[in-house]
Amino acid sequence: MFELKRQTHGFRCFLFLLSFGIALFISTIFSKISAAVTYIVSRDIVSENASHGGESPLSASVFRQESFSGKFFVEDADTILFRTENDDGADIYPGTAMVFDIPLEFRGRILSHGMVRFRKRSERAPEKGWDSNNAYISFWVHLPGDQKSPGGSWRIWKDQFGSEKRASAGSALKPKKNTFFNCLQLIGDSGSDRVAISCRGEGDRNLSIATFHELRLVFLGESDSVKPDLRVIRTFSSCGKVNGSTLQYLVNRAEGLSLRHGESLDFEIPEKFQNQHLQYAILTHRKDPSLAVDPGNPDVWDPNPSYVLFEAHDHKRGFWHRWVDRNGSAKFSEIRDAAMPEDEILHNCMKALGTLFFDRVRLTNVGFGDVKKSIASIHELQLVFRPDLSDAHVHQRIYTSETVFPEPGNGRPVPLFGGGPRLAGKFPGALALGVRSYSRISEIIALPEMYGFTVSADPGSGNRIDTLRRLHIKLPVGSEFLYFEMALGDLDSTCLTWNKDGYFGRSGSAEVNIYLRNPRQPGRDCLLLANANVGMACLLAVSPPDGTVMTEEGDEIVIEAVRDVVFLMGYRIYTKDNSN
Repeated sequence: MFELKRQTHGFRCFLFLLSFGIALFISTIFSKISAAVTYIVSRDIVSENASHGGESPLSASVFRQESFSGKFFVEDADTILFRTENDDGADIYPGTAMVFDIPLEFRGRILSHGMVRFRKRSERAPEKGWDSNNAYISFWVHLPGDQKSPGGSWRIWKDQFGSEKRASAGSALKPKKNTFFNCLQLIGDSGSDRVAISCRGEGDRNLSIATFHELRLVFLGESDSVKPDLRVIRTFSSCGKVNGSTLQYLVNRAEGLSLRHGESLDFEIPEKFQNQHLQYAILTHRKDPSLAVDPGNPDVWDPNPSYVLFEAHDHKRGFWHRWVDRNGSAKFSEIRDAAMPEDEILHNCMKALGTLFFDRVRLTNVGFGDVKKSIASIHELQLVFRPDLSDAHVHQRIYTSETVFPEPGNGRPVPLFGGGPRLAGKFPGALALGVRSYSRISEIIALPEMYGFTVSADPGSGNRIDTLRRLHIKLPVGSEFLYFEMALGDLDSTCLTWNKDGYFGRSGSAEVNIYLRNPRQPGRDCLLLANANVGMACLLAVSPPDGTVMTEEGDEIVIEAVRDVVFLMGYRIYTKDNSN
């Protein structure tokens, strides 16, 4: 009996060990299958078409997909918005991708750009110093399957600066804004059915977490025939020229032309400029004080605001492209008198609209509230183009070391500024121009070390600064002068305060005049640009009145700053030799 019990007990132990082994084997196989499924998903979401930027820097990461759960809105015929259920946002952990399904009525349409609001929770970031536990987001677009790729493919958005956006610490009231520009050229011209935002973390994965708030997707505007409510009240078929690269449309210089909500103005581009890239535009507009909530206080909140949307028409494909920056696509019309409209520069059109060619542009009032009070007044529109400079000789002077000028032919359509908002109002090494710069330089020297910076006293070989702090740039002799562009900024950090746009320093009221002069031949003098508004950091460009001019001994470009101090970060002169 005892022997039988021992045998029975041994048999039970055998069965237990056998079942445990089988369970362990199945668990191991399941884990491998799960890992393989996760890996396949991650390989799918990080796959990138080689023709759109090559191997992705994220291709070795593993992403777990999570479907977006929140609110969805259709804002207009071209725009949809995804927003989290609560104002606190939704966390995207490292190695995770939040996936957004595009509604059926928008599927198949080509994406223009995406605008995201996100942040890193303050409690996950150090109070002072560098954060070693950074969270970075990337934007992906899924293209539906075809015969070659039945499951479709994911493509990552990537521009000249890379594919990632860093999540900076902040509150839920002011999350960071970023825009994924020009999806047509940076991702592809196929319609999409899904998009995703992924997170990559550095350091401690419990701290390198991005918090998502909203994603706005804007699709390319289709032909006018699909917008029956479009109201073009006037078309401008002719224009003047400020210089050889700048077109000027005088809408109503004195009072401004009233543009009500939903109304548009069309501007036809001359054929000569339809094969040149649009560099930037200058919109002169305002809202009349008679329409203000409180005429005595123009800064009070306006429930009937006027916003002006700028679009450019690609004549090859027939799509309308919206200008956009990180803050949005429509420009707010400030309460101003007719004598003082705002000159609003729409910077970086090659970034926002792409390196495409356009045959017309459009302004539309997209304000809201009382239509009788949300009226914009349009005074003028200027379009600044960049001719083909691939064969030109470049004469360059960089004052701030990080400044880089655009080269669209080399995949660099966007300038990089070595000073301004991204450096907390500093312009290290820049030239300070304008009569007020004498006192400003003294104020900068007196600043605490963490706020101060060195201003250059060397204008460069052959150049000089006169007593009015104007810069005289010597032109090479015997060449065809084609184009001149400069990186400059107007931001006063000596006040040690933040401005209304959320950047450190006072945004001033500086303007510049650009002259082509020859002290030996006064008859050759001409004004290339007059009273051009200078942004906190911006690129301005001019060319000779007839597009080119042969340079002679004594020819120079003069940069004159008025109304405030201008910091010049660098310039480029494009010329062509006679022998070419």
